[in-house]
Amino acid sequence: MASSALSQIDVSVLINSRKKFIDEYKILRVLATIMVVLGHSTYFVIEGSLGGVEYIVPEGILLSRLYNFFCYAQYIIYKFHMPLFFFLSGCLYYVSNFKKEYTIAFYPFLLSKVKRLLYPYLIAGLLFLIPVKFISGYYSNTKIIDAIWYGLILGRDSGHLWFLTTLFYVFITFFIIEKFIIKYNFWVGAITIFLLFFLNDKLLVPLPCFINVFRYLFWFYIGFLFEKYRLKVNDIIIRYPTISVSSTIWSFAIINFLTMYADRIDNFTIFSTGAVFIMKTLLTFLGILVTYVISLLLSQWQFFNCSKVVSILDKYSMDIYLFHDPLNYFILFAISILNDFFILQYKSGILLFLLLRTVGVIIVAIIIALGLKEIRGLNHKEQVKC
Repeated sequence: MASSALSQIDVSVLINSRKKFIDEYKILRVLATIMVVLGHSTYFVIEGSLGGVEYIVPEGILLSRLYNFFCYAQYIIYKFHMPLFFFLSGCLYYVSNFKKEYTIAFYPFLLSKVKRLLYPYLIAGLLFLIPVKFISGYYSNTKIIDAIWYGLILGRDSGHLWFLTTLFYVFITFFIIEKFIIKYNFWVGAITIFLLFFLNDKLLVPLPCFINVFRYLFWFYIGFLFEKYRLKVNDIIIRYPTISVSSTIWSFAIINFLTMYADRIDNFTIFSTGAVFIMKTLLTFLGILVTYVISLLLSQWQFFNCSKVVSILDKYSMDIYLFHDPLNYFILFAISILNDFFILQYKSGILLFLLLRTVGVIIVAIIIALGLKEIRGLNHKEQVKC
């Protein structure tokens, strides 16, 4: 059903004839998935263009060091975690299209992305996200037809599923730019993508679900370029691991401090606005780079490459992404019904709450994926019998 397609979004890419996976990319994908789950583990307010629900935050959890640590982790993660996914997709696009003996034509490429991105978007949205939103009270004043048409089909309230449609548009847009511009003139292509990135908020494209496509196209392109020089970068990182980790983390911290300070300035000039834009872009890149450095160094340890936990998280990373956030809706709704968040007055309750919204949603998402796989297997057997 959906599951087999979900976990294959340009992830299982081969790097040579011996069919070895790129270990650092595997771990990078796992870390990115964990970041997304952590980033969605602390909210009590869910808002959208067609609905929303707000839960009263208990005072006890606001005073919790553990909860505040998660909130701070969320603050850091949100600086770069979604661009990281597009960066990784760009890396793997380069691997799959420029390190093989053949290139794929546009229509097969388009159909593969429809199957791997748009089908899961519709299946997860119709059969999981929308029902959970109605159950949790998110769509208390919204008709189901509006939730489907405006929310899902037009993408005005698709929640976390926006990633799938945006990645679809990014793939198609980059395929066209690469074939007709970058292939013939690198600088014209690079400038075109940067200008689209810079003007993202000004450019309105009348297509359904076309959300920040040019912004993430830029990070896709950065990943595409990075893969060209990955082995050289790896050599430097592996030779100087301590310097690589410390320098990237400190650079991220310094630029983050500068952007925080700049955001508090009231009187902006055109120059200062441009400077802040550049700093925030650099901050995102440094966040991606820190995560990549850590992923590469972890990939050098046999423990991580042979870990069953890492392999499972890698295999079901897309399923975890698809199902984890609606599960958060359900957890918040269920706890509010059972005891109105009374358990969050206690440290043990806060710990259990955060575990449910991190480890718990990961486990349940994997179980759902396995269930879908089993159903698909049964359907296949029935078809064979007929």
